[in-house]
Order: sequence, then C-alpha cells, then structure tokens
Amino acid sequence: MRSNGSIQHSYFRFSTSGILLLAFGICIGTVGSVSAQEITDVIEWTDSLDLEEPDGIFTVSPEVRIDPRGGFIVTDFKESQVRLYTRSGKLKTYFGEKGTQAPGALHGPVAALRLSSGRILVPELLNGNLSLFGEDGTFLKRHIRVVAGGTNQVQDLPGEDVLLIGTEKLIPGSHPLLHRFNPETGNIKRSFFPHPIPLGSYENYLFTVGKIATADVRGDTIVAAFALLNRLYFFDLDGNLKREVELPLSHFRKMEKPDREVDSRETVAREAKEHSRAQNVFWLDDRIILFQYYDSTDLFRGGIRWKLAAVTPEGEVLFDIADTPQLFTVDPKTQELFFSHPDHDFENYWIVGRLRSQVVQAANGTGSR
Repeated sequence: MRSNGSIQHSYFRFSTSGILLLAFGICIGTVGSVSAQEITDVIEWTDSLDLEEPDGIFTVSPEVRIDPRGGFIVTDFKESQVRLYTRSGKLKTYFGEKGTQAPGALHGPVAALRLSSGRILVPELLNGNLSLFGEDGTFLKRHIRVVAGGTNQVQDLPGEDVLLIGTEKLIPGSHPLLHRFNPETGNIKRSFFPHPIPLGSYENYLFTVGKIATADVRGDTIVAAFALLNRLYFFDLDGNLKREVELPLSHFRKMEKPDREVDSRETVAREAKEHSRAQNVFWLDDRIILFQYYDSTDLFRGGIRWKLAAVTPEGEVLFDIADTPQLFTVDPKTQELFFSHPDHDFENYWIVGRLRSQVVQAANGTGSR
C-alpha cells in the first residue's frame, strides 16, 4: 500500500473503448442534520494501492471480494479470469481462460467466492454454470446451467450452502431470484424472492437487465435489492420475508410497475432510459448498509456515473451522494471500503477509505438530528 496524495472530491467516471475518463460534479445528501456535499464529507481516505497484473492484461470492471484467507479475489469478466492478490496488491496466482468447453474455461465469470472448505466457486453470468476450483486454482468440476437465466452473484451462507442470485427461468412471470445452493452436490435446496415486477412487463424489457438483483448476508439475515426499485428486502436464511423498506433516495429514478403492457417499442426504449438501477448492496455492520446504483441513461452515454447511499436497516438514509468512484467491496472486519481510484484511468488502482464518525454516530442514533 501507499499513502494517498491529492484526491479529488467528486467524480464522474465513464468508459470509451476501455479508456476511463474523469470529470467533476457536486450533488447533495445528508447525514442526520449534517450536510454532505461531497464524498469526502462522509468518507475519509486512508490509503491507496495498485494491483499487479499479468502480462498483457488491463483490468476493466473487476468484481472484488475480500479473501477470508487474506488479500483479495478479483474476477475479470472481460478476460474470463480469476486473480488472487495479497492485501498490498501483489499478484499471487490466477486461473481461468476464455471459452465454454475446456476444463477450467469460464464464460462471463462474475465475483468468485472462497468457500469455507478453501475451494473457490466461480459463477458464470452468461450461461448459468458454476465452476468449482481448488485452493490453488486447479479446476475440479462444473455444475451446468444451475440458474437458467444466468447467475448474477453468489454469497456465502452459514454452513455448507451458498446464496445464488439470478433468475430461475427465462419465461414471463414472477420467478425466484434467490436460491440456497449446495456447491458440492450442485442442488438448489430452496428458491425465494419472486420478481417484484413480472419478467414479461414492458415488452420483456427486464430480459435486457443483466444484473436483475443483488444481495448480501450478515449473520442470519439476507438483504436483497431488485435492480429497478429503491427498496430493500430482508429475509431469514430459510427464505422467509421478514420485512421490506423503501429508501427515500434523492437521486434514484424509479420505473414504476406498469398497470398494463406497453405497446409501443419506442415508448419502451424511452422509458427504459429514464430510471436508475441498483448495482450492489453491502452490509458494513449491523446498522449500516451501503447501496450503490446508477442511471440507465449512463449506458447509452457509454459509461456509468456511480451513486452511493448509506442506509440503516429501517430505511433511514444516512447519506446519498452522486458522482462517486465505484465501490468495489467492503471489509466488515476492518470497516474499510475499496473504491476505484479517481486519479487513475485503469481499475487496478484503488483508493481505500472509512466512513467518517458522524455517519457511524448517526446510524447508531448518537449523531445530531
């Protein structure tokens, strides 16, 4: 790691032909009664690091996890590769290759997960497969089309099971988005969280949304979000809905559930550009959930301007900031947050921060109101 020098306060990131550019802007959120105009009002930068890359590789849109054995697990969708790093960013090993047939080949992998056994489970978004690798990256076996619509994400659960996030079937109707899955046997034990908006709505527009849901697990509680709604859904580990809360986010543009099917494809295209999408939810601790989202219009402009909110499990918004760096992952043990670095064009450069004390105090009811 290296200490950070000068850090910009507000960010606009977008990508053109793999090149990330920066611009600037200011949006307003709140922390209790404390005004938050910039991300530095709510996050204190503590360190930065750069990740060593294999020869000829430029990291683009990585998906990152904290490795419980130390360091990071970085999944590169574009390169169909999984890389293991030390905490300082040194490359330990990597595995995976482009393709769909050969042992160890990956087809559109998303965030890999290290299991309690030490093995590494890699979900594949584009075909619904899940590949299991040994501790050192040796290919072991592949579960074929576990989730027909593709696996968006996988999260660890207590015990032997994991949580798969993805659409069960690609046909119109309300189908489960969350699944308890045993990575050793390849069996789904239970499915829950039906689509809040039916798949056939808006002339099948939801089929075009790659990451339709996201979730995270803390203790005995699963928190989930549906891409098109500013809501959080809380489940127990058996899939029973405990509660749901709507988040009054100032920057979230919701596409309401339609009363009827939309006939005009031109109308569908116009409305599809005018809403926000939830990208990730992260449990930071028992009182703080981080909710990352963006506007779908950014996809038509060629890049994404990230927005980040911190909320309580009751739905109180602690802050809601636009034009931020992308939040890759969080470490609940150290309370560190790992973002793309705004002073660099490529995403193997990260910046590390922590929430400022007033945010934590507000979440615990000790801040000013």
